[in-house]
Amino acid sequence: RVGPGGAVAGRSEFCTVAATGCAPLRRGRWYYEAELLTDGVVQMGWAGGQFQGDDGEGDGVGDDAHSWAFDGCRSLAWTDGTEKPYGGPDGWKKGDVVGCVLDADAGEISFAVNGKALGVAFKDLASTEGFLAALSLEDAESVRVAVDRRDLKYAPPEGCQALEAARLVQPMEEDAPAAAPGGAAVVDAA
Repeated sequence: RVGPGGAVAGRSEFCTVAATGCAPLRRGRWYYEAELLTDGVVQMGWAGGQFQGDDGEGDGVGDDAHSWAFDGCRSLAWTDGTEKPYGGPDGWKKGDVVGCVLDADAGEISFAVNGKALGVAFKDLASTEGFLAALSLEDAESVRVAVDRRDLKYAPPEGCQALEAARLVQPMEEDAPAAAPGGAAVVDAA
């Protein structure tokens, strides 16, 4: 389980977490955010059902053929262990909010930093198993994940739904996780 307020902290070489309790995304346009609580190496994005990370080898989201990630620390987009420049020369820093967008209908993934769209990072994607929101982070790095619309710092792009809409079971109001300062929903980690 992820910590209070949706906080995720790296506790090993390159750990990976994914939003569970959501249906694998095969159609539609989806959005979640992660606020950077540190400014080191984090690769965030989406993973297919056949994703295989390897913490010991430092392989996380974007290092496998079934995952796609943005690493703003190094201004790179990653898939299948291959990098390409993405996101501009300034990179990201502590306090920035990274938006992760999946357009499953168009087979595209894009990202935003502090509400500013960075353009399409990956296209012509298909995953018969569907996609899950996922991220990997180095030891001592941390982020706060938001999947509920009420906890997002920026509105989802037009036509996108907050990831909460894909929950397999919607929490009743009294069962909903309490929002922490800066409000983010708690997500389960795989």
